[in-house]
Amino acid sequence: MVNFILTTPTPVFFKTLATNAERHTGEYMAKQIDEVIIEIGHEKCNAIVTDNARNMEMPKTIICEKYPNIVAYGCAAHILNLLIGDIMKLQSISNVILDAKAIVKDVNNVYVHKSVFETLQKQINFTCISLELPVVTRWD
Repeated sequence: MVNFILTTPTPVFFKTLATNAERHTGEYMAKQIDEVIIEIGHEKCNAIVTDNARNMEMPKTIICEKYPNIVAYGCAAHILNLLIGDIMKLQSISNVILDAKAIVKDVNNVYVHKSVFETLQKQINFTCISLELPVVTRWD
């Protein structure tokens, strides 16, 4: 599946292409992107953003060579996710995470602690939030 969004003054969803069983080779992806650029009009297209998969390097190169006015980027959100994942693997950060998880479990599982936590929130914020344990996020 390939999504195309126009970033005019307000971003507009333009199109989704179902790639079905087609292999996502560099040539195939470049062809799909090029067809949409032609449909939009290359003069109206300033940039393309792809995921960071290795197979997307070739399409970015092909498109930028064909259309010098178009810049190609990898997904910044994915890069940040990978960076944070690497930071979380550091021992010092892992220790903080383990401590934070223990606190969350203690507050959520001990009635008195949860009651005190909620009372303090109401005094400070007038609203209550609950503590949640982190979940794994997948980017593929």
